[in-house]
Amino acid sequence: LCYFHLNDLTEAKKYFLQALQVSEMQEASYLSLGEIYLLENEREEAEAVFERGARRNPESPVLFTKIGLLAFEKSDYTKAFECFGTALTFCPTHVPAIMAACQVIQKHGDADVALSKYRIVYGRKPECAQVW
Repeated sequence: LCYFHLNDLTEAKKYFLQALQVSEMQEASYLSLGEIYLLENEREEAEAVFERGARRNPESPVLFTKIGLLAFEKSDYTKAFECFGTALTFCPTHVPAIMAACQVIQKHGDADVALSKYRIVYGRKPECAQVW
């Protein structure tokens, strides 16, 4: 993690991969390794890491939100919405998943439903600029 924060991504990647060989249940290692791949613009590899992490940590709203955001980037709105829904099943107040789900809902033209979800975010996090 120190190498990641020092921006030495090669060393950080090496140690995250090594940590996952020791134990595949480490959500933080999957998230950090996926973030490294995103920083290196390796979106497919990042998605594979997040999906592997979600299989090992099936109740992780953060991993499912990350997978959903990558699907949203690729305009795979069905997969994105399913991932955000899964994230919200395990943590109904996970603000990033709610915000992302609102984007998908808006893309499908259902502004009233999106607005009701934005109100939930406003209630939980009124300082959130995206809600304004």
